[in-house]
Parts: sequence; C-alpha cells; structure tokens
Amino acid sequence: MDTLVIITALALPMLLGTSLMNLVVPLRTEGRGALTAGSGILAGLITLPLLIRLVNAAGLGLNFAVTAILCIAVTAVAFLYWLKRRKSDPVLFSLPAETADLSRSEILLFAVFIALAAWHLLVPTLELIARPLYAWDTTMHWATKAKAWFGRGELTPFVPPQAWLNIGGEGVLTDTNASYPATVPLLQVWMCLAIGRWDESIMNLPWAMCFLGLGLAFYGMARAASVKPVIAALFTYFLMSLPLMNIHVALAGYADIFVTGTFTVAALAFYLWSVDRQRWQAGIAFAFAFSGPLVKVEGLLWLATFIPAIAIVLLRWQLSLLFLGFTCGAVALLLVFLPQDVALAGHSLESLLIFYRPRATEQLIASFWYYGNWNLLAYLVAALPLLVIAINPSDRYQLRGLLALMVSVVAIFVFLFIYTRFAAGAIRLTGVSRVAMHFVPAMLFLLMLLVNSKIHASPDEGLDKLTSPDRENPDT
Repeated sequence: MDTLVIITALALPMLLGTSLMNLVVPLRTEGRGALTAGSGILAGLITLPLLIRLVNAAGLGLNFAVTAILCIAVTAVAFLYWLKRRKSDPVLFSLPAETADLSRSEILLFAVFIALAAWHLLVPTLELIARPLYAWDTTMHWATKAKAWFGRGELTPFVPPQAWLNIGGEGVLTDTNASYPATVPLLQVWMCLAIGRWDESIMNLPWAMCFLGLGLAFYGMARAASVKPVIAALFTYFLMSLPLMNIHVALAGYADIFVTGTFTVAALAFYLWSVDRQRWQAGIAFAFAFSGPLVKVEGLLWLATFIPAIAIVLLRWQLSLLFLGFTCGAVALLLVFLPQDVALAGHSLESLLIFYRPRATEQLIASFWYYGNWNLLAYLVAALPLLVIAINPSDRYQLRGLLALMVSVVAIFVFLFIYTRFAAGAIRLTGVSRVAMHFVPAMLFLLMLLVNSKIHASPDEGLDKLTSPDRENPDT
C-alpha cells in the first residue's frame, strides 16, 4: 500500500507540471517529449508547495487529500484545455523519432549514453532510499521546518532566534536559518503526509525526481536547439554523471539541486528565445528564473544575471556595452555609498566584509581542477574560449545571450567566494562547489552547443540564416 501511495505522491506534481508545460511548448518542437516532461517535473516540484500553502491559508492545515484533489483538478483542467486547442493535431512524442535518421552505430551510441545516464540516476536514488537524513544543512536548516510542520499539521511561522525570544516563542518557531524559503521543506512534508508518518528516507524522493527532471529538460532543450541526438545524449550523460550532482541526490536534503533545476531551465529557455524569439521560450525562462528565489536566496542573484544577458540580446552592441558599463558603475557606487546596514539578498553590506582573499582564490581553483566533484569539466571549460573562436560567426552571434549570462554568473560567483565573507566556503571547501552546481549544467549546455556547432558547421552558413523567411515558426 505504501508503494502505491508513494508513486501517487510523486506522480501528482509530475503530472501537474507536465500538463502546464504541455500547454506552453508547441507540438512540433524537436525534443518536445523530454522537454515537456523534464521542465514539467521541475515545474510541478515548485508549484506543489504553493498549492500546499494555499490549502493551509484556507484554514485546512497540511491536508494531503485536499491538496491532491486540487492538484488533480488543475491537471485535468490544463489537459482538457490542451485537448480542446489541439484536437485536430496528433499528440507528438519525441522519443520514437529520435533515432529515425541515425545509422546503426549512432543508434547504439545513443542507447549507451542514455543507459549510462539512467544508471547515474538509479544508483544515487537507491542510496537515497536506504539512508536517513545525514547532510548537515538538512538537519540544521531545512528538515527542522519539515518535521515541525508535519508534527503540528500546519505552517507555523519560523522567525529568527532573537524574535522568538522577544515574544516568548508564542505561536512561532525558530531554527538556525529561519528565513529560508518553505519550498523544499514542504516537499518533504508532502511525502510524509502521503504515507502518514515521518520517514527520513521516503521524504527525500523529490530529490531523485528533480534529478530526473533536470536530465530530461537538458536533453529536451538540446534537441530543441537542434543539437544532434547522439551529442545531446552524450552531454546528458556528462551531466548525470557529475559526482557532486549524484551526491546531492544520494545525500538528499540540501536545496541546491532545486536551484540548479530552476536556473538551468531558465538559462536554456532563454538561449532558445535569444535565437528564435518565440513567446513560449520567453515564458518558460521568465517563470523558472523567478522560481529560483522560492527555493533559496541565491536565486535572487541568478535572477539578476539575466539583466545584462537580455541587454546583450536586445540592444546594439554599442548600446549594450554602454548599458553594462553603467550598470557595473552603479553597482560599485551602491556598494560604496549605501548604508552598511542595508541588506542585499538577506545579508547586510557590513556583514559581507568585502576585501580580497588570496587563499580563497587558491582553493577556488583547487575545487575545480584538483578535487573530483566535476570529473573533467574544468578541462572542457578551459577550452571554451578556443571553441568560441573556432565556430562559425553566425553561431557565435547566436550564443551571445548565453555567453553573457554565463559571464555574469561566473563574475558574481567569483566575487562572492573571493571578495566577501563567503570566501570561507571556498577556503574550507564547504560551500563553493554547492553554489557552482547551480550553473554548471548551463555551462555544460554552452559547451555542447559549441561542440555541436563545430562538428556540424557548414561553410555556406552566414548571419543571413538568423532572419531567413524559410525558418519554421514553432508557434504554429
């Protein structure tokens, strides 16, 4: 009975998110099946906690049955509306067509890469099921909220320790990070509500679902970007085999893999929009970019990185450079002249302790080049400038938005871990890789685009293909 309930609890957010993505992604989009399912799983994992909070706000507490009914109702309405819009079109799934034009050797390679990727999902999931809560952050910041809410049957507010003391703890709770968003703990609460008991293994199954959604979305976005199936499968395997990604599933409890999912889908959809300018791509990018702060405060920082990327895409290069220069100058002036008690993303300027830390620089380099968190990814990233120079100019022009986004993300990352108090996370190797994980899949996607462009470059291509009237409109 538990197995059926667990499957239902995992299926409901997946179906909810997929039904919503199904309304958005055009039928004839390459890789639509994987794209819709992957982004749908991630969307469902973000939307479900919002429904739980809605039910609680209605005075019904943490009620699995009511939330499940609401989830089913939204799913059904979305699916029926889609059927009404698309009743004259067949339902197209990407997977059967993926290998249609491939040779036997390519089909074999495709199958091997997909099987290896699936293996790297299965193994950490089995570890997750066998292991109770273990990771530091989940026992100190995240599961504290989940256990308290599950035990009380309602969303009791968490406040900082001093506020808790000031009011004598009446009607509120506290832990070591009371300001953390509720999304991740509510996913743990959801699983415990489903089985009717506190279970420190079953409650973490959404981490495996998030990893599955990330892999499917990565592959689907790659196909939507016209990356060849074998290359898309190869880089999906690269993504799913990254050691730190596997660890964050096996030792579930940290929120970082959910931030990774939201930022990755946002960044990849933004790239598609920067090339095709389709509304559905912009909508997905917008929705997932604004979902990041619902998971963790770093989502606000990654949300800000889209500003220079959008400027690069929409403005002429002279205006974009002027805009970026003005923005950097304005940020520098704000850091100097704003009152030191002003909080940015939950941290005051005074507490950031901004100055250069050479030891952090050494450890930052070591975390990518010496330790085994990222396999050989650092070597691929080192080759990135050469790949950018080597590809066709028209392809380089298409990549300008994603390149600007990655430069912005890396700049913020380096600033945080070398020039602020968060450098302690780099020096002690306790936080730097966790935060890097947020943007590593998007960086891997950029590398994949460069490799695909170089392998399949055509000498006759030029900038005129960007505005070719023969380009199919995926919205039709």
